[in-house]
Amino acid sequence: MREVDPDRESEQQYVILCPECRLHLNAFVEAVREVMQLSQLQLEAVLHSEADPHRFDLLIHDASERKQNAKYAYLAHLDAHRGAPKR
Repeated sequence: MREVDPDRESEQQYVILCPECRLHLNAFVEAVREVMQLSQLQLEAVLHSEADPHRFDLLIHDASERKQNAKYAYLAHLDAHRGAPKR
């Protein structure tokens, strides 16, 4: 994977998002964080030989569904912008 130097302006991309798009993106980011946090907790439970590390499975499943829903809501909103008539 190629590393990007943040000091090189030519490699930076700036995207302006509408308020609704920003809400969808923030919801997706938070859902990803939730899945990652639950996965981390499950990993720690396994590493510490806790009796029931699988108690996180349903929580991770539910969080993954929320992540998928947030992702597709964000992508649908982006597609709506692409299909909007240009002014």
